[in-house]
Amino acid sequence: MDEESALARTDVAIDEFNELIDTLWSPDENAGTRSTRNSEARRDRLHALFADEMRRTGRTAYAAERAVTDYVDHYAPIRPSAASGVQGNLSGARGLRLIEGTDDAIKSAAHRQLMLLRTR
Repeated sequence: MDEESALARTDVAIDEFNELIDTLWSPDENAGTRSTRNSEARRDRLHALFADEMRRTGRTAYAAERAVTDYVDHYAPIRPSAASGVQGNLSGARGLRLIEGTDDAIKSAAHRQLMLLRTR
């Protein structure tokens, strides 16, 4: 059985999804107001994306992985730089991040954590 099929057959509780978020983006106990607000906005966006995916694929590890990937690829804040040649161009900066694999580590971490849920 391939990994996507295994994830699609693995149910995920909301608490497990929250644990995934906290593992990928560790909450800072000493965060200021702005950082706390940004973390809450990220969590809200991830939950909305997870809800969208759940409507299509059920409350599964696959839906959770798709939500994280969608967030990282399309919603995570980025700062285009002059050095990258895409300053001021968010679409170009996102495309460059995809090509260069800038966010592959966080996507892989999410995948590994969700794969562990299969064995619980």
